Amino acid sequence: MLTATLRRALLSVPPRKRDFTRLGFSPGIGGGKLRDASNAFFAGYHAALAECDLVKLAAALDEQAPEMRGLAYEGAAGALAIMDRLMPWRGDQWRAFLDGPAADHPNMVYAGAGLGLAHLPWVKMRIEKAASKLHPIFRWAVLDGYGFHEGFFHWERFVGRKAIDQRLSAYGRRAFDQGLGRCLWFGCSGDAVRVARTIATFPESRRSDLWSGTGAASTYAGAVDRTAIEAVTRECGPYSRHVAQGAAIAAHARHKGHNPCAHTDMACGVLCGVSPDQAARIVEECRENLPPDAAEPAYEHWRRRIQERFAGRLVHG
Repeated sequence: MLTATLRRALLSVPPRKRDFTRLGFSPGIGGGKLRDASNAFFAGYHAALAECDLVKLAAALDEQAPEMRGLAYEGAAGALAIMDRLMPWRGDQWRAFLDGPAADHPNMVYAGAGLGLAHLPWVKMRIEKAASKLHPIFRWAVLDGYGFHEGFFHWERFVGRKAIDQRLSAYGRRAFDQGLGRCLWFGCSGDAVRVARTIATFPESRRSDLWSGTGAASTYAGAVDRTAIEAVTRECGPYSRHVAQGAAIAAHARHKGHNPCAHTDMACGVLCGVSPDQAARIVEECRENLPPDAAEPAYEHWRRRIQERFAGRLVHG
């Protein structure tokens, strides 16, 4: 049985491997606070390596400031997903975490699973198959987490060279891009002009999902002032409803997780034109009576409904 010391020795991610400069990220206005957000994720990740009792783990995560708490849960979920694969005799700890103390953070727990499983090469090769056994809506967040992971740790390959994981289905690649778009906000240090220039280097078919991810990260992780968020509305061009959809889901995640923060309140007002509570309600309403998965998954119907609800509300300039 692996002790906590051995788990940390084998699975820890040292600061040098997550240093923004080393990863190729651009310096900018939000860099410092986005590093704090990244550190909160890894604090949760390393806490899960050290603590086997899930109730005690959640209590430790709840000590994080509200704006960072969900990120810590995401990191913890990543570590649990990894350990479930490496130490199956412990049982499905990731599922126990989701169904127990992390029940209010489903978006973060599923995305965290994708970030964690992407750390294991033999699992990454069939990550969509692994995700297919999970919740029909939230399973796509696993591939979103996978996209964030690849952008974060392999920026040059997936952002610079526009690599695509051909093992993913057509929609799996779209979910991947939503996570990659989240990572762009980090890699571009919250600079909307730099994000827009980067997204413009991708094929047009990928841009709406990248902007959706940017909307989510700029609302949830934030780290910039109102002027910088207003720049997102100017730079996203025809993708404002995709940005709003990502922002609304981020606001919903905070609403459900009971960890509101002033930045999300502000960003939601700018990007969605409504309060976070209103955005969360719209997100919930749009999940009602979704069609079953077919050629297009129910998850995409949900996203499109949200986009349509915000399209008429947005007046950007």
